[in-house]
Amino acid sequence: MKKWTAYLLYLLIAPNFLTYAQNLTPNMKMQTNTYTIHFDKEIELGNTSFRGADFKDGIALVSGSHGKIFKANANSQPLNWQKLSLPKNCDSLQFRDVAILNKATFLLMSAGEGASAQIWKSTNAGEQWNKVYQNFLEKAFFNSFDFWDDQRGLLISDPIDDHVYLLETKDAGNTWQRLQSDQLPMLIDKEYGFAASGTGIQCFGNGNIVVGTGGAVARIFHSMDYGKSWQVNKTPIVQGANSQGIFSVHFFNDDVGLAVGGDYANDQLAGSNVARFHKGGTWVGVSSTKNVLYKSCVKILNESFIIATGTSGTVISNDAGASWHDVDTIKGYHTIAYDENFQRGFLAGSEGRVLEFWVE
Repeated sequence: MKKWTAYLLYLLIAPNFLTYAQNLTPNMKMQTNTYTIHFDKEIELGNTSFRGADFKDGIALVSGSHGKIFKANANSQPLNWQKLSLPKNCDSLQFRDVAILNKATFLLMSAGEGASAQIWKSTNAGEQWNKVYQNFLEKAFFNSFDFWDDQRGLLISDPIDDHVYLLETKDAGNTWQRLQSDQLPMLIDKEYGFAASGTGIQCFGNGNIVVGTGGAVARIFHSMDYGKSWQVNKTPIVQGANSQGIFSVHFFNDDVGLAVGGDYANDQLAGSNVARFHKGGTWVGVSSTKNVLYKSCVKILNESFIIATGTSGTVISNDAGASWHDVDTIKGYHTIAYDENFQRGFLAGSEGRVLEFWVE
């Protein structure tokens, strides 16, 4: 793959130590015994705070406040971002999540109370958009959505009653209905999700659903049959206040999963902000992560390399989450997207900031 440069530091991370060194080559990279991750120069795309991101089939999308969405193709190096046009009545919307169903079909989710919670769809690669769903329930507040394929997916919202509130689509987002199940998890008072990074829910494999919660408690709701039945598991992630809990979940496969979070109102609060999944359904903390601060998004890039970010900064792990290292030369962001096939990704956050990376 052709390499492009970033006017940053050269950073080398080996399996058991972390060293920094100046390099005359204007490039920044982090290396393990198997993989190297390179970071490009940060760019700014305008007056918006990005929280929605997706990178799939060689297409990258990033979305945020003030009704903004940008698109890039992986055949450009670096990514050449182009602003997409939306109807004027979208200018006030906060697009906290975005999904690429296929090369032509995209979905946008706006977060907000009542009618501000909406879903928009494009079937021509972002040229035109139509509103396909609008919420009118006072208590609903859309947090994030995810998809198994280009037809079926789920959206997680703040609760409207005592059970978790999930909307389901089976027709590529054209219609949405509340997921019906006699075993929907019961919520504790003041338990809900967060619309911080578009990664509070994941749909993967053959019917797997993972949802992270926060507030009064930080729990994981896990279904392995498209939501017909559920397991509810406690986690050690910081909890108990309105601003605390799980902000992001990511499974690499059925057996390897992570949850991150903390306290967004006090992003320098260290403690139990990372939890690892153990086969059998339990979630455990890792002693080496006790100094990891608040994180709003985590992505498992491969069997060993993990990156997590938040307003407190960015960290990586090169040993499947057993230990973590601060990347002091990279700012904090809200969200991350990664295309496994192209081995390219990006971080996105406040002030329209985007930082591209690639793995080799």
